[in-house]
Amino acid sequence: MPRALCAKMRRNEEKMTEVLSIRSYQSGRPNDRAFNESIIDCYSEVFAGPPWNERWERSDVAAMLETLGLPMNTIALEGETVVGFAFAKVGYVDEFERQLGISFAAEVAKRRYGAWDPEFVLYQSDIGVLDRYRGKGLGKRLFMERLRGNQQAYQVVRTRQYPKPSVTYAWYTQKLGYEVVARYPEEDGRVILFQRGKDLAER
Repeated sequence: MPRALCAKMRRNEEKMTEVLSIRSYQSGRPNDRAFNESIIDCYSEVFAGPPWNERWERSDVAAMLETLGLPMNTIALEGETVVGFAFAKVGYVDEFERQLGISFAAEVAKRRYGAWDPEFVLYQSDIGVLDRYRGKGLGKRLFMERLRGNQQAYQVVRTRQYPKPSVTYAWYTQKLGYEVVARYPEEDGRVILFQRGKDLAER
């Protein structure tokens, strides 16, 4: 990579560090209404825009946030305003197979390493950054911060490969080295991706 480009990227990252803070998110903070509302605002705005173009009811976002496991979630803030998030859940493969409606335990078990239980995984739920903050490495910072403390866990995520690979599919496979371990029917187009936490930590 050209030195000038590297220097520019470092300056952008330094500027981002000055403006934003990243911290763990604890769900269910009833005494911090403004903070919770800011998370809901950010989540709703991210998925209302391209490439998702989804409309989420605020009550549905709030209910989803209550189910998140800890401490696998991180958020990015500008002041007290949430501008990005990376959410995950940790549990057993068979639980996620039931929730996601697809089997992938056998493929995960093939990729076992060390003494880590291949039946226990970290499911990457959602990651998003407000449009005006994209292109500055914030998504990766959120992701890597969430990875800290969970480097031994097996990581899985559901995304779409067909008919056109989603932005998240390209990011996980090309930038982070995830591989497909299960496919939904072809007309569905979604896949389950897998990566070892320790391999992610070494990137």
